Amino acid sequence: MRGLQAAHAEVDGVAEKLAYLEKREAHMQYPSYREQGWPIGSGSVESGNKVVMQARLKGAGMHWAPSHVNPLLSLRSAECNQRWEESWQQSSAHRRAQRLQTRVDRAEHRMCVIYRGLLWWRLRTRPPKPFKPARSLSAPQHTGPPRPASTHPWRRRFLAKK
Repeated sequence: MRGLQAAHAEVDGVAEKLAYLEKREAHMQYPSYREQGWPIGSGSVESGNKVVMQARLKGAGMHWAPSHVNPLLSLRSAECNQRWEESWQQSSAHRRAQRLQTRVDRAEHRMCVIYRGLLWWRLRTRPPKPFKPARSLSAPQHTGPPRPASTHPWRRRFLAKK
């Protein structure tokens, strides 16, 4: 590839494509994959998707709720891979944990409803507190007579004759 890049330097995009392949060189060890019996292409995965998933979910007249698809595919994959017992135990444990959590959530909700009802009842049935008017701290309380005395300077005439 590097030789082709040197020979055809005038072609646009060759350097970027070569950099892309160099980054992924560790993922493209096809001879060693074949020695280990691993599939090279994606055809087996696509075929498995068609045989396992589509055959079960896309039958005539079938409709699935989105929340039911993954659990069903999990069990279908377990059956096709001959790992039913192991998967069934895991699935059963997961369902038991979900049911327990649902019961705990419902119990907490019931306790909140009961607590709110008791709190409302307590607030409605307690005797009212006696009313005490608030004292104003900003203005002093007047304890003397309500009007000035007749000898007070405010009571004198403005232009009084002496």
